[in-house]
Amino acid sequence: MPDPLSVTAGVVGIAAAAIHSIHKLKDCIKKISEAPETLRNITQDLSAVETVLERISSASEDSRLPDELKNLLINEKLKSVLKDCEKRCEKFQNTVDNWMKHSSNDKVFWWDKVRAGYFGEAKIKTFVAQLDAYKATITMALSTVTFISCYRQMQTTEQMQQALGPALKEREREIKLNEETARNQIAVVDQELEQLSVIGVVEEPADREAEQSKAELIAEVKEYRDLLDGLRDVSAAAAATTQQEGLRQKIGDLDLKKSRLLVGLVNVDTKGRTIEQEIVKVKAEDSSGAIGVIELKDPAAFQALWGTPSSSS
Repeated sequence: MPDPLSVTAGVVGIAAAAIHSIHKLKDCIKKISEAPETLRNITQDLSAVETVLERISSASEDSRLPDELKNLLINEKLKSVLKDCEKRCEKFQNTVDNWMKHSSNDKVFWWDKVRAGYFGEAKIKTFVAQLDAYKATITMALSTVTFISCYRQMQTTEQMQQALGPALKEREREIKLNEETARNQIAVVDQELEQLSVIGVVEEPADREAEQSKAELIAEVKEYRDLLDGLRDVSAAAAATTQQEGLRQKIGDLDLKKSRLLVGLVNVDTKGRTIEQEIVKVKAEDSSGAIGVIELKDPAAFQALWGTPSSSS
């Protein structure tokens, strides 16, 4: 089993490399004084991704997080997303350098502006969509960990547990909605890829260069689709973790006499799930019941389980 400390350090290092790549791209764009507005606006999207990268780096080092929550932040799927972010920023910087290779920092030649629009607008749009996918994927993991951490801290009494139940359900619903949105986006991207594959290139003066630009765009859209697959998978993991949280119970300080007693999860289908319970300080006198997990779907079995309490109950 990998050393948790080394895994965490790996995530921090990968995030730092991605942030460094973002800084270089931002500096590159800022130095182009007459860069198209669509290009300049990318710096804002880069800053948004940088913020969530800093947050996941900090959260992954938080020693207070239990392993099952920290795993949402340091798993291989998310590490792959962070690595891809670094590589994609470097690749886009190379694209920008190529667009502006005949220009100085102070002046952008008119032909370079045309070239930036020569599948350039579509490439910029795709890159921005990729940045949004990075941000959404990392934020999904971070927000789930934050929510569950707060949820656990606030479960100090049974009354609070009951009050927080709907909030947990709502969070689970939101995550599943995000997962479904990712699936819908994948379908849209598949259609876009199909359309791109049949587009003929008629622009002048260099059809060969146009064909190359189109091929690069198709590759970038495919990369975006892979990112959406990652967002869907991370959302599914977040939904499973949130659902699992509903199966965690802390029960204690019960003093019951002459009672039919059912405590914990009763008649629950546990297939594919792990139930965690902490049951302490339960006192029962002259009572029937079940403390912990019980699953008896036969009514007669329940009757046998409970027995017949005394007439004074």
